Amino acid sequence: MIKKILKTFRIRENKRWKIDDVKEKAQNYNEKYIRKVTYRPFDDRYLYYDAEFIERNRLDVMQHFIDNDNLGLVYKLGNAEENSASVMITKNIIDFRSWSRPGMQGGDYVAPLYLYPETTTQQSLSGDTAQRKPNLNMEIVAEIEKRLGLEFLPEEPQEGEVCFAQSPEIRDEFKTYFTPLNLLDYIYAVLHSPSYRETYKEFLKIDFPRVPYPSRPSSPSRPSPEGKGKAVDKFWQLVELGKQIREIHLLESDKTEDFITTYPVDGSNEVTRKITKNSPGFEETNSPPSGGSKGGWGKVWINDAQYFDKVPKTAWKFYIGGYQPAQKWLKDRKGRKLSFEDVLHYQKIIVALTETDRLMKEVDAIGVIS
Repeated sequence: MIKKILKTFRIRENKRWKIDDVKEKAQNYNEKYIRKVTYRPFDDRYLYYDAEFIERNRLDVMQHFIDNDNLGLVYKLGNAEENSASVMITKNIIDFRSWSRPGMQGGDYVAPLYLYPETTTQQSLSGDTAQRKPNLNMEIVAEIEKRLGLEFLPEEPQEGEVCFAQSPEIRDEFKTYFTPLNLLDYIYAVLHSPSYRETYKEFLKIDFPRVPYPSRPSSPSRPSPEGKGKAVDKFWQLVELGKQIREIHLLESDKTEDFITTYPVDGSNEVTRKITKNSPGFEETNSPPSGGSKGGWGKVWINDAQYFDKVPKTAWKFYIGGYQPAQKWLKDRKGRKLSFEDVLHYQKIIVALTETDRLMKEVDAIGVIS
């Protein structure tokens, strides 16, 4: 029986992880340990995440995402993919290869935005946001405060708790403060800049991505608000673009509901096409929709009869980390039948990839390199 389990699920035993030990621990199964995991870009799965059950569980980091409202930057040491941004976003625990493909040296890291009180391996975290603290180097935060002339607040002020100048209802460019989420969005924008990636491509191959301090734009796209410097103006522009990219990557943006593709043919919905170099799955058409991508459009076939139509070629080829999500998502579902929700999800992915390409160009237009 054990051999059959190992073969069926492609499980490998090692000196520290034995199937007999796991069988014994599984006697204490509890459904509360079923957790959502960011498996691949735009592909969340579920995992039985009991720290006594999972080898290399990395609970010291992952606990900050379990039952907690948090965000995390996914990255790695040495980004060999020159056509990909140097970071990804998650709200969940992550897989060893959530962002980087197999074959790349080392696994993925995740940096939580907030740190929560530690818990034991058998406790469910309380999710009490009042006790969390920013996972930031406060010396760097102090330097950013100095450069921007803004106050750092560890949490977004709640209505009635602050003066008018610190109200969350005030437009960003008139705020007197910034928060950890603002910094995360700034970082997310910077690391999605094609110019940043090109300038530091050799460095990124061997080290972790580094983020420049906010600085003055060479040619601001709009006048700076009264009493604010150009550095502040540029900072908030990048924060806004980073927010848009973040929300799109988490599929939380309303924009992802504005489908640009269609799924016009009824059928089995089974994914049978094997996407390879000789059988790419993408068929470029000669008649792109009006107002469409200049890079070309086409059909993405899932079997010999059914396809997603009007898919931008840019989205089909777009990289996030070591993966091309428009292709990887379908490859991982070969032999399965797509549900109605799956069809909608794939169309959201295409919007997200197309919008990311557009927003990255906007980040470059503002400029992140001093």
